[in-house]
Amino acid sequence: MLDEICDRHNVYKIEHIMNDTFVMTSGLPGRSESHAAEMANSTSELMSRLTNFASQGVQMHFKMGIHTGTNLIASGSHPL
Repeated sequence: MLDEICDRHNVYKIEHIMNDTFVMTSGLPGRSESHAAEMANSTSELMSRLTNFASQGVQMHFKMGIHTGTNLIASGSHPL
């Protein structure tokens, strides 16, 4: 489901960060002038699809946020 949404809206899914948390981005690796709309539309569709699961009796908790601005991604194994 998530991969379909990402493909449809030109959004790139970054693998899981921790537990069930993941990050999606638009405008990377290729620049996109409509990256904000792509993120908003993908988030809206994802919320709608997750709400449908919840209405079928599947218990889940989720929250989403959208950040605009510079993306910085780092990876490492040292505790913060």
